[in-house]
Formats: sequence, C-alpha cells, structure tokens
Amino acid sequence: MNPMYPKTLSWQAKKAGIPLDTAKALWIEAVRDATDECDIVESPEYWKSAADHLRRRIASEVRARRSAPLGWGGYVRLPATQWVHALTTASALVAIGVRTACTVQRRPCF
Repeated sequence: MNPMYPKTLSWQAKKAGIPLDTAKALWIEAVRDATDECDIVESPEYWKSAADHLRRRIASEVRARRSAPLGWGGYVRLPATQWVHALTTASALVAIGVRTACTVQRRPCF
C-alpha cells in the first residue's frame, strides 16, 4: 500500500530547499506522530495534527541543514567566488595598510 501524500508536499519541499524524498519521509513520521496523538484516525483533527507535525519537522530539517559546527553554516555555503573576492579584498587592504605605515614612518617598503 502506497502512503498518501498531501498535494502541497512537493511545493513545501521546494520552498524549504529539501529533497522530495526527505519530505516524504518527514510526512510519514508526521502521520505516525498524529496517529499516536489523536483518538480518531482520519478525522479533521488528525490531518491538522499531521500537517502541524510536518511543518515542524520541515523547519527542524531546514535548521539542521543550515547549521554547521561552530555556527559556520552560512559561511560554509558561500560560493567559492565570494571566498576568493573576500580574500583578494583582505590582501589588498593589508597591502594598503603596510604601504601607508611605511610612508608615514618614512621607511622603505618591502
């Protein structure tokens, strides 16, 4: 028997940036939690509980994917070109600082 998925599951997965297979697994877990929680299966309260559990699970999955050790999650995901630009800018600023210091102290620069 194939599980029934909500029609908006693919949209929610795409909006959250998670794979559809992961969203389907989260839906199955949400239905299991709603089954444990509600007395009458397939009642409106049951489906509301399942949808609430799904939203919470998707939010926690997104947080888990975004976080990295030591809180570097946002920086780890930066594209390589931004890292290169940041390093180039930093090295240029250091070079400007060294030249300025040499000029002020009237010593020959390296």
